[in-house]
Amino acid sequence: MQKLGESTNAFDKWFAGKIKEIHGLDVSAPPPGPMPQKYLGVQ
Repeated sequence: MQKLGESTNAFDKWFAGKIKEIHGLDVSAPPPGPMPQKYLGVQ
């Protein structure tokens, strides 16, 4: 997502705008708080 938010490509800008319009997620700014951890399951 970070690369999409930093891109200057016209399609990427359009796509990032659609993500924000539909989901309310601004890909040009990271979400607040720590990054989620990948769950590997019970061991």
